Amino acid sequence: MTEATGKPRAVIHAHGPDDEAIREGLRWVAQRAAETGATEIVITSHVLRQLGQIADVLGVDGRRLQRRPEARSVTVGGMTVHFQRVGDCYGNKPTLAVWVDDKDMEWLDRGLAPLCAITWNREADLRSWISAHRPHDLRGEAQADVTEEVHPVAAVAVQWLTERVNRSTGLSNSSDRAAAVEMLYRLRDEARLPLNPLGMAAIAQRHGLSPKGARQLRELAEKVSERRGVRKPSRPMWREDIVRQWRDAAERDAESGQE
Repeated sequence: MTEATGKPRAVIHAHGPDDEAIREGLRWVAQRAAETGATEIVITSHVLRQLGQIADVLGVDGRRLQRRPEARSVTVGGMTVHFQRVGDCYGNKPTLAVWVDDKDMEWLDRGLAPLCAITWNREADLRSWISAHRPHDLRGEAQADVTEEVHPVAAVAVQWLTERVNRSTGLSNSSDRAAAVEMLYRLRDEARLPLNPLGMAAIAQRHGLSPKGARQLRELAEKVSERRGVRKPSRPMWREDIVRQWRDAAERDAESGQE
């Protein structure tokens, strides 16, 4: 289980092709599947060519898999393994996601089934997903909790934002987006706090905002922090004294944490 969400999530940081990472990830997914009584798992990546390469690593005929749809379900180690492209997955079976990025995870990580992701570029590919979920690192690399770098007042503001917006649609609604933008401006200019886009997005997702919404918040925070491309709403979306309320709430949280 992950520290952040309690869901069975794991990650392997691979730097380019790494056959052992694929085998290691499959072992983890198969073990989690067996624990729940599941007999089917999914291996997913972007295109058939990549799925063929993964199949070859596992001793399955990758060329045949690419040519014939019926060859994309095979038995490996007593489990039925379905090779599927990312867009064909529904997140309802234990899944090994190979060479994926944050946008892929918005689609794949929608349920409670075990999920292991293998990166291609450790520095960027799964930064948001890892920050939000803190998956178990199968190779033991240390992972800092970026939410600890968010100022307590900003953390409260983000929590309150997630309570007022439509969590399932993210910040697609114009009023929800305007509330997020005003929040960011008031944290920056009125509260005079630094914005931590990645940490704020992780807090939002842990409080129920969709992965897409968390990404939208991160992108807005980056722009407001850098003073580019996002205007403050002309109509106020928050009460005039909202910064004081955020501060008061943060103080109460701090006091309750010390008891």
